[in-house]
Amino acid sequence: MTNRLFENWKNAKVDSIDEFLENAPVMMHSTDSTGCLAHISAPWAARLGYDVSEVLGKRLPDLMTPDSKYRALTQEIPRFLRTGKVENIEYDFICRDGSVLPVLMSSIARYNSDGSFANSLAVVSDNTANKFLSMFERKAEKAERENTAKTRFLANMSHELRTPLNAIIGFAQMINGQTGPLTDEQRVEYSGYIMESGDRLLKLINQVLDLSSIESGGGTVTVDEVDISPLIHTTMNEVSVLAHPRNIALHDLTDKSPLPPVLGDEGRLRQTLVNLVANAVKYNRENGRVSISAATTGRALRVSVRDTGHGIEASRHAEVFETFNRLGAEATNLEGSGIGLSIAKEYIERMGGRIGFSSRVGVGSTFWIELPLAGEVDELDAEAEWARSGAKPFPAAGSVHRVKSPVS
Repeated sequence: MTNRLFENWKNAKVDSIDEFLENAPVMMHSTDSTGCLAHISAPWAARLGYDVSEVLGKRLPDLMTPDSKYRALTQEIPRFLRTGKVENIEYDFICRDGSVLPVLMSSIARYNSDGSFANSLAVVSDNTANKFLSMFERKAEKAERENTAKTRFLANMSHELRTPLNAIIGFAQMINGQTGPLTDEQRVEYSGYIMESGDRLLKLINQVLDLSSIESGGGTVTVDEVDISPLIHTTMNEVSVLAHPRNIALHDLTDKSPLPPVLGDEGRLRQTLVNLVANAVKYNRENGRVSISAATTGRALRVSVRDTGHGIEASRHAEVFETFNRLGAEATNLEGSGIGLSIAKEYIERMGGRIGFSSRVGVGSTFWIELPLAGEVDELDAEAEWARSGAKPFPAAGSVHRVKSPVS
């Protein structure tokens, strides 16, 4: 039907275009040579909730959500002007009542005798059902992956727990003399193994408890002004014990200049930094490199942890922050539970921040976090500005305790 409408429109006389659009039984619009709406069918205006007269003269991208508007102006409209036709482009429009309407839009251009662009016609269809179905399918696929990963996690958990427990019990028995007399040097050595295994066991249990708390609606964070520089330096020192045996160089690039304070939970932020740097070491190459850097981006501070590891395949990028998913590392001898990144993501977003990454196979990965800068700014203004930056909205009062402190 769309092609037949396009053909009739192309053959219509200029003075009959108004009648063509007015009588159109489907959602359609046309633009003039400047890209402004010249005609819009009644069904299309009604679906958006506007009177026809309210939208005439407007630029179509101005009725779209920010993401759709950006894609229209930078990709789809330039392509349309080059080719004269596009089909089934997905856009999200903002209706008069503020709701979002997903659509599929096909457009065709008409040109003047001198070859210049004259106007265009678009046929629009409601894409709500298809979008809902796609979202449902994605959620179902994600749930299936998480269930599979959880099954693997539970199967491996017994091993993860037994290994340090067996070490603790075994070396404790040796220290008690159950296997024969020991030298003082052996006692010191074995007690060190017990402490190391106990620390590993405690970290694993804490991660499981954190996850359980989050899933039950707990895990409250306290947002306050935080000096992040000491946290970075402490993190690098703590993780150095993991890097040294594999000759992995740690580079702190943040000590060249002072960093501005951020809004966050100091304890949760330190936990996240340790997780990111420790992962960068764990999944790195022998003799590799890990660097941590920071830079302001607008009203936020971004801290980046870069490694020279094997990288993550593009096909698995969507799984990186999924709970229990180790992206195949469970088949190796690398220790881990697959829940650290999901916990980090939850806590950073509860602080009003963002977390993400980039990765190339054979080159390495860069994981980053962004937190809003602290300052003497009205809280509501700060939340609105941060939301406009694309971050997850500031958390509700029930999930976070926010403390306002003046900048020192």
